[in-house]
Amino acid sequence: MLGRAHSVLLPRIVARTPVPHVLSAAHALHRDAAGAGTVLTSGGVRNLSNLGSLAVEPHAAVPPHISFTPTTTPVLNPPRLPDTFLQEAEREAPMLQAIRQLVAEGETGAFNMYDLEVVRSQLHRFRRNLPRVHPFYAMKCNPDERIVELLASEGANFDCASKAEIGIALRSGASADRIIFANPCKQPSHVAYAAASGVDISTFDGADELFKIHALQPNARLVFRVRVDDSHAVCTMSQKYGAPLAELPELLALATSLQLKVVGVSYHVGSGSMSAEPFADAVRTARAAFDLAAHHGHEMSVLDIGGGFPGTIAAESGKGDEPLLVFADQGAHKPPSFEEIAEVLRPALDEHFPASSGVKIIAEPGRYMVHGCSNLVTNIIGRKYSHRATGKERPMYFVNDGLYGSFNCVLYDHAAPSPLPLFSSADAAQRELDVSSYSDCSIWGSTCDGLDCISKEARLPPLSVGDWIRWPNMGAYTSAAGSTFNGMERPTNYYL
Repeated sequence: MLGRAHSVLLPRIVARTPVPHVLSAAHALHRDAAGAGTVLTSGGVRNLSNLGSLAVEPHAAVPPHISFTPTTTPVLNPPRLPDTFLQEAEREAPMLQAIRQLVAEGETGAFNMYDLEVVRSQLHRFRRNLPRVHPFYAMKCNPDERIVELLASEGANFDCASKAEIGIALRSGASADRIIFANPCKQPSHVAYAAASGVDISTFDGADELFKIHALQPNARLVFRVRVDDSHAVCTMSQKYGAPLAELPELLALATSLQLKVVGVSYHVGSGSMSAEPFADAVRTARAAFDLAAHHGHEMSVLDIGGGFPGTIAAESGKGDEPLLVFADQGAHKPPSFEEIAEVLRPALDEHFPASSGVKIIAEPGRYMVHGCSNLVTNIIGRKYSHRATGKERPMYFVNDGLYGSFNCVLYDHAAPSPLPLFSSADAAQRELDVSSYSDCSIWGSTCDGLDCISKEARLPPLSVGDWIRWPNMGAYTSAAGSTFNGMERPTNYYL
């Protein structure tokens, strides 16, 4: 619904100004009536009725392009550009066109360009590879309401951890029975809200949570969060959530005494797993938990296999994930693709939870759905040169986003975002692909905190103040945790 405000992510509405003019014969750019974001529509057909004088925050005047004579270090034996980068560049052509047109229109602030068709494609890919598993989108990674509305319209379900997330899912068209309250340690007021909203399935992993639910939502259907091996993951969960299997009998006895219904088991193998095997191992652990609960008289009907699925987009070849890696060295170990994980999961699920068992199997993909749907685009607002011990200079680029904004993922999510230059000249594509001009540099955020360094070791061609850097694959665990620390604005959201 284009008329709904996305106040969490978008700038405050302060004035009424005309919508920017049509970008080209094939594309139209507009904001919705509440300033909820800008939508770029293909073919100049969709949503054209919304064009007009709409409430938006006016753009600041475009500052003059400040140029300096850069001091660069010659690149000896420049790295070869991977073939996968060329595939990625071709796939992103419509997005790049839209980004360049926004810049030509006079955009000066940082912005996200979303391609919601990527989200739709990922959902369909999930269903093809795991046809027995019902996806419940983990909203915490990106609660953008346009994403949630799209997924709701496609029949997806939602993993929510708070009152606010439940509210977004319900407002976006999901019914209460399509939501799991998957936070094992919930705020009491949020439990009461879930109960009032009809969201009746919830996770737990401790005795106090059972007492809380008994007091506030005694008719809830409960899912036990069991601890599984997540030692292969970059982002682990077991240190905070999930009870050992050995604690389950005591918790089941307490649930029985409180007349609470335990109906399922959930787990999470962590994010960024370097092996597909933990996904299968966890299914076997869940089977043991199911049998134990059934032995204690509980009727088990739900298996939640959690998340941890990689978010890279499948290559056109169909051979699995082809991440955009310009200079990265994957080392001796390559993380498994989504298809490789699915190939391990399907037989494990069929063996331990066959279709004949009647168990409903759900999953909580988050990063998987939205990782590749957004490019963050930042403007270079400053440049200095640092002196290395060797006496050589290298540029320090300052951009209008940082660790307190979208790049919180560097601190919280072990992310290493990949910067790419964005030129607007006629030979832009050739210049961006010419890695022989790339040299070492560092990239810094716009706050006054010395910690605010996005990348100490990056490689880019010579750039000046006023130039642009784009960051692919910034759809997950970025804007969701961004702040306005130091008075810095969040990026504006645009949508293809």
